[in-house]
Amino acid sequence: MEEFEGKVRTNGINIYARFLPKGDKTPVVLVMGLAFQMTTWPENLIELLQQNGYPVLLFDNRDIGLSEIIQEKHNDLLLLSLLQYRFGFPLPHSYSLHDMAIDTLGLLDHFNLEKVHLLGISMGGMISQIMAASYGQRVKTLTLLSTSDNSTDNPIPSIEMLWRFMGSGVVGNDLASAQKRGLLLARTIQSPGFPKKTDEQILAKIEKNYYRSYQPAGVNRQIHAVLSTGSLRKFHPKIQAPTMIVHGKSDPLIRPHAGKRLSQSIPNSQLHLFEGLSHDLPEEFMPILVRLFLEHTQEQ
Repeated sequence: MEEFEGKVRTNGINIYARFLPKGDKTPVVLVMGLAFQMTTWPENLIELLQQNGYPVLLFDNRDIGLSEIIQEKHNDLLLLSLLQYRFGFPLPHSYSLHDMAIDTLGLLDHFNLEKVHLLGISMGGMISQIMAASYGQRVKTLTLLSTSDNSTDNPIPSIEMLWRFMGSGVVGNDLASAQKRGLLLARTIQSPGFPKKTDEQILAKIEKNYYRSYQPAGVNRQIHAVLSTGSLRKFHPKIQAPTMIVHGKSDPLIRPHAGKRLSQSIPNSQLHLFEGLSHDLPEEFMPILVRLFLEHTQEQ
């Protein structure tokens, strides 16, 4: 099979995917988190996986990047939605994380991937939990980065984190506004134990992704998908794939306690907590992550 990059029809919508088939080991599927495009995955992560013999599939989730945008509007008051979620009130939503798991399953079918290693970060880790529980015959191992069981009793993010997540009071959808919001968010979730990117590097990345695709309404719908799905804890007894949980001790968005809870709830799981790691993907951390992944998958 040749390398592929383009749109794939799955679950009734078009998902933009990139498949790198080189390698003789079980393919790795990278599932990105909320609001971020597949271009957020560090290239050195993909290169290291390929160098170790793993085919790699990555993609833009629905409502982000070059995947299909769902034409439906929700309440833009994120704080109100978070309060509704926290106190158990029903939330309007166009789709749930279950639908996004089926999107992912459709990609596996399209590329004839009978079994895969799933690696998901943040919201992508939640989608991966649903995949491993509901379609376990397709999941050889599960790796969860900076994620949670999506329960309302998890520790809430810091006030600063919530403010940054809600846009830091910066209005407007022009490039300059997107860069200002993005830079403030990047500085809040950056890992203190790893080299920091310069403002120029961060702004250049934001600009590149802005012109690739900028979908603030899609991000809002993704948020409602997460909140409306509710707790994933009930799925954990069904997860049979060996599971590795990686969490940063400095994560201000999904606190490290959430990683500990996952390790207590998911059978046959192991937890790795890292000093100086936050909610981002430092390039310098990727060799460490891949080393753990090789040990976890036992295919090195």
